[in-house]
Amino acid sequence: MSSPSPRTFLGRLVHGLGNILFSARRRSQSRLRNSERLEDRTLLSNLNLIAAQQRILLGGGAEVNDFTVAFDGTNYTITDTTGTAINAIGGLSGFDTNPAANIVTFDPTAVAAFNRLEINPNEGDDSVTINSWRNGAEGLTVFNDAGEGTDTININGDIGTAGNRVASSNVIVRGENINLGGDIFTSNRDITIGGTSGVTLNGATTVDAGTSAVTFEQTIDGMQALTVVGGVVHFDGAIGGGAALTTLNATGSTVRAQAVTVNGGNMDFQADLFIPQGNLNGTADLTIRRSTAGIQSFTADDLNFIQPGFTSVTIGSADTTTLTVGTDGDNTVLTGSVDVGAPLVLAAQDIVIGDTIQQNAGTLTLRANNSLSFGGIGAAVGTGDVRIEKLTAGGTLNVTGNIGVGFWGANNLIVSATGSTVTFNDGVGSAFASITAHADTLNFNHASAVTAQGTVDLFGAVNLNGGITSFGGNAYVTGSLNLTGNTLFKAGAGSQISFTGNVTGNGFDMIFRGNGGALNDVFLNGNVAGAGRFLIDGSGVNTAGFIDIRGVDAADVVLRATTSSTLRGDIVSSSSVNIIGPVLLGILGSTVNVSSGGAVTNLMQFSGTINGTATLNINSGLARTTFTSAIGGTTPLNNLSVISGSTNFITQPITVLNDVSWIVGTDANGLNDRLTLTSGGSINAGGNITLTADVIVGDNVGVNILAGGTSSIIERGAGN
Repeated sequence: MSSPSPRTFLGRLVHGLGNILFSARRRSQSRLRNSERLEDRTLLSNLNLIAAQQRILLGGGAEVNDFTVAFDGTNYTITDTTGTAINAIGGLSGFDTNPAANIVTFDPTAVAAFNRLEINPNEGDDSVTINSWRNGAEGLTVFNDAGEGTDTININGDIGTAGNRVASSNVIVRGENINLGGDIFTSNRDITIGGTSGVTLNGATTVDAGTSAVTFEQTIDGMQALTVVGGVVHFDGAIGGGAALTTLNATGSTVRAQAVTVNGGNMDFQADLFIPQGNLNGTADLTIRRSTAGIQSFTADDLNFIQPGFTSVTIGSADTTTLTVGTDGDNTVLTGSVDVGAPLVLAAQDIVIGDTIQQNAGTLTLRANNSLSFGGIGAAVGTGDVRIEKLTAGGTLNVTGNIGVGFWGANNLIVSATGSTVTFNDGVGSAFASITAHADTLNFNHASAVTAQGTVDLFGAVNLNGGITSFGGNAYVTGSLNLTGNTLFKAGAGSQISFTGNVTGNGFDMIFRGNGGALNDVFLNGNVAGAGRFLIDGSGVNTAGFIDIRGVDAADVVLRATTSSTLRGDIVSSSSVNIIGPVLLGILGSTVNVSSGGAVTNLMQFSGTINGTATLNINSGLARTTFTSAIGGTTPLNNLSVISGSTNFITQPITVLNDVSWIVGTDANGLNDRLTLTSGGSINAGGNITLTADVIVGDNVGVNILAGGTSSIIERGAGN
């Protein structure tokens, strides 16, 4: 082999000496790397494990360093992608298994225990990229010293998980630019993220410090979802000002926020103390609620930070014990009302409304569990719906204060409390456009009627004091009805009143009228028991069109209809019965019993035709029974039985398929009980005819008494 030339040999010698000097320099400098922030150096980075302090330090030099950190499930690999060498020293000396000078690979379980990795890029426009992390283990600190270039920090992988959190140290990340694309979870360890140029979200991100503090020191931007959980959560820069977030959820005992902009998704602040220091802008739902049980209160001025544009705003939750809307002292609706520019939901165990709320055309939802109180000028002054909801099923929601009057707008009132009881202790109406209420039990305790401009629709067992009034719509009760006071039921001209369940009258009146005209129809599909006066008695142009009722037991009964009164059950009155207009016996083959109080003044009067294939039994006791129109002329009755007293007249034809019996008075009662058939009166029966009275006048068997069976005319004698 030939000898090398002098030039070649000299070059190798110089190169070798350079390597020796370089290695010596690395060894001498390694003894100087025990400070927390490593001194600046040139073309060399050190990775040092200080076992006594349980930390690993990665320090860059004056050159540009682009560090990446990854964990593959077994080993950490730390790389400077610029190619600059990384020297593993201290507790990591001898544990680097990667032959590349710019890469250090080590097994964290093989070295001395450490609780955090600290990275100081030092001078230059450096970058630090976290691609993956050992869960449930060490924390992270990335330093950013002033005047040392523009550093970019990329968090691409998760640092901890919800089920395996970083428990040993804090997570602190600082740099000029921070790109956050991974989650950070600690077990009650502080998390601080500070980028002088702000944080950019590169993916849906959760930052969760348990009960410890989370601080974002600068702005946050990016069309991504961000969830933050901590004891104290501080957003010290604007959120979404450059690029709006898609959602934001922040939870802590205290949450402080600057201006926030979210586009497309929800914004949720859950904190016992929420400190808004800028405006909130969004296009979906905003929620501000407590994180533990306690009170919340606000005035109209307090909510000026909420800007129009949200699809809904919710304040409070089941954790709010009492939510108070206090007065701001401005009683002018246009300037002094709570107005969040969106549908508003208030939720708490107890809600107190002491000021006007301007929901405009949006919905105001009042979601309370125990009580809902309106005081002062408390009212919904917009035109949107007002919903009263039970927060949780069961128990009773008490509503106090008059609603639907004064400042109230023309709202649709909607009550939703299935499985619960709702008690209205004061007036309900009359400004409401309509009222719809669902509950197991609805109590209306005030003596004034439940009133709306349009339809009133009640679902449940209803306890009613004053009645129901609909100025221009219908009145419905779907469920049982219990009267606790005299009641007046009114509906608009051409409208309907309909009750589906049984009615317990408790001696109180039930009066039905049209408002500004005639009711189209009145339907009572359940029985009425123990009412006072039962009057469907509109007259003239206000006379109801149709009446359709089942059994009625009342102190007095008046039915007046232009088209028909359909009887599907018994009518029992302790005084008189007066039915004006045509009568239909509504159930085929049934028996309808109609009785008055029995005294001579307790009259029984039918002022209209009677038809229907059913049996009609009438008992007016000592009082007379009067029929002014034909019976069975269109549809013959099955049977007709009349018991009456005093003087009675048959002035129109009576037609039945089977038997007719009319008994006037009793034997030897000393009264002059008479039955007279006038020239227009007749009885035509397919079966038997039995007429009994002291005196019977105008009867002519075979002429106006026509029986398919036998005709029995029994006269007891005048004055018997």
